[in-house]
Amino acid sequence: MTQAFPQSSKNQSLGKITSHQLNGQILSLETDNGKAEVTVFNSGVIRIRITKDDFADDFSYAVIASPEKCPVKLDETTDQLIFSTPTLKLEIDKNPARFSFYTSDGRLINADDKAFGTSWIGTEITTYKKL
Repeated sequence: MTQAFPQSSKNQSLGKITSHQLNGQILSLETDNGKAEVTVFNSGVIRIRITKDDFADDFSYAVIASPEKCPVKLDETTDQLIFSTPTLKLEIDKNPARFSFYTSDGRLINADDKAFGTSWIGTEITTYKKL
């Protein structure tokens, strides 16, 4: 017999970015409901880690290289943080936190869905992307 279980918790997004700090090639973000760490590995590779609590060990099956020295730039507007390398631009909406990647000439590569972005349903994490 198969039994369906309704979701016991509703969707909880990262929320609003409450603070940020740039340390070399790592941009650390604090939000209403979690933390994010944006690391530039090279001009064309940026990794985003997200957690509700504190970060555990820095482990990834997808990114096995070490960060290479790369020029980065952080600009801030009222609504966004713009973190860029010579070949990529990451626009981070502040409220709510949403991530959008662009080529240096402005072509969209990948963007969070504006309604959901990265969020939790109970203990399960999800990321909704714009097609």
